[in-house]
Parts: sequence; structure tokens; C-alpha cells
Amino acid sequence: MEIKFSYNYTKLKGHSGKARLIEVLVVNRKNLSPQFIHYDTDEIYVLSKQEEHLLLIFEKSPGNIFTTLRVWTPEKEKYYRNTIGKIFSIIQC
Repeated sequence: MEIKFSYNYTKLKGHSGKARLIEVLVVNRKNLSPQFIHYDTDEIYVLSKQEEHLLLIFEKSPGNIFTTLRVWTPEKEKYYRNTIGKIFSIIQC
């Protein structure tokens, strides 16, 4: 499995390789703090105006986690929930 990132985000600096998906949460964009959005997007990516997003939490190594927001769809939620605990290759484009 792969997860792709269009930019070289600060949260991924120095990390290429693999990470385990440990949680999937449905969040409403309006409930996310500006600080979290800054962390997640590095202000180089503009979040979709869609309200519902998936918050994916990955573990790169024990105690070393990062998150990513993805636009929510029922299909994406089902896919990611079914892959909790699986290892993803991190692809930075």
C-alpha cells in the first residue's frame, strides 16, 4: 500500500520509507484549529472547502507519529478503516 504526498512537508522531513496507519477519524474542517491546519498543510496546500475530512494518524517508528488530512468520502473511509494496522509506503512526489 502507498500513501502519496504532493509536497515535501515538514512533518515528513528526513523520513522516507514506511509508516503504519494507526487511526482514522472523521473530522469537520471548521473544528480544526488554525495551528493544526498549518502543521498539516505547511501552508503550501489549501484544504478542500468540503466540511468532512479524514484525519489519518500514522506511526513512522515507536512514538513518532504524523497525521494527514484527506477529503472524506464513504469509499475512502471504508478503505482506510480496513487498512488500520497496515504498513504504507510513503511516496513524496
